[in-house]
Amino acid sequence: MKNILVVNNGTNSLGLLVKLLSKLGPVRVVSVEVFHPELVEDEIVVFSGSSTYNVDNDSENFQHIMRFITETDKVVVGVCFGFQLLCKAYGGTMMRMIEPTKDIITIELADGRTITASSRHKWIVNGLSDDFEILGESQDGIEIVKHNLKPQIGFQFHPEVFMELTEGDETFLSLVKPLVNGVK
Repeated sequence: MKNILVVNNGTNSLGLLVKLLSKLGPVRVVSVEVFHPELVEDEIVVFSGSSTYNVDNDSENFQHIMRFITETDKVVVGVCFGFQLLCKAYGGTMMRMIEPTKDIITIELADGRTITASSRHKWIVNGLSDDFEILGESQDGIEIVKHNLKPQIGFQFHPEVFMELTEGDETFLSLVKPLVNGVK
């Protein structure tokens, strides 16, 4: 099994995220404040959600992470705020939502299926680089993206929340597992 590093950006559901990721391999967690890209030995790097930061206002504090994302060949997974960092690293743009989402939402997947997932965010990606393929959208906007050339994927929704009530966790695992196994 490959080692997974979770960079905790201040998510409120860290324990649930670690529990979900442990289905893919051993997990260790570091705080974003002590994350040093040059010290990453893990094969998979997951950037969590955040109850503290937002990508537009705090982007200067995350330049080293966005540089890591664009320069690494490691598997990179973004969840919520991590999704926004992933998109922003490649030139994506964000927009603050008029009404924050805090509910179970319906997501239309690119393959025609519909799933439900937990959504808790105030920002959405409203401009995406051509480096990404959109794999899922909701009424709020883009929910899942996959990089066209690198083993990188992002989820705006929270796959770790309401796992027993939604399909977000199953969809997350089914999309991340091939990247972990070396399939782009």
